Amino acid sequence: MLSRAPASMQFRLAATQSPKRPLFGPAAATAGGPPNLIEAGPLYAGECVRRINDLRPAGELVAELAR
Repeated sequence: MLSRAPASMQFRLAATQSPKRPLFGPAAATAGGPPNLIEAGPLYAGECVRRINDLRPAGELVAELAR
């Protein structure tokens, strides 16, 4: 149903999402969007998937992020 709401309303509702109260609407995390969508919103695979050019072990990636 949320996908049938006007885009402006979808954006406002998406901004209210939290891990404890996920809305799971169609609004994906984007630059300039509500920061809470990273934790509570849908993370769609799309055009950016084409930019993946290698596969690395999760432990290696976590260690890199922790630096």
